Amino acid sequence: MGRFSERRSATPAGNCTGSYSAAGDDAEHWPVLVEFLNLQKFVDGSPRLTGTLLVFVQDGMLKAMLKDREEGLIGFKSYDSLDGLLDALENDLRDDLVDWRKERDQWQKRKN
Repeated sequence: MGRFSERRSATPAGNCTGSYSAAGDDAEHWPVLVEFLNLQKFVDGSPRLTGTLLVFVQDGMLKAMLKDREEGLIGFKSYDSLDGLLDALENDLRDDLVDWRKERDQWQKRKN
């Protein structure tokens, strides 16, 4: 099994979604990233919330936000090409170098 098949901490899991159709092809290039986005169960069989990836352009750079829904964490990465961005995310996830931060509550943000 891979890096995301076991819980980091004991948190309750909610609904899990299925994998996307090209996950098998993409797994050849970015196996850890695809696992993060698609793995639906932990080793013990309990459900796992899949991760999410948002890619956007800001200030002339491609940027990505990874969201670990299971842990309530987010991490960001910037790069000048899409392949480079995906490669960088793969490397950071594989080597546990993502600068994870606790996700802020969207309502808390609006109040401040």
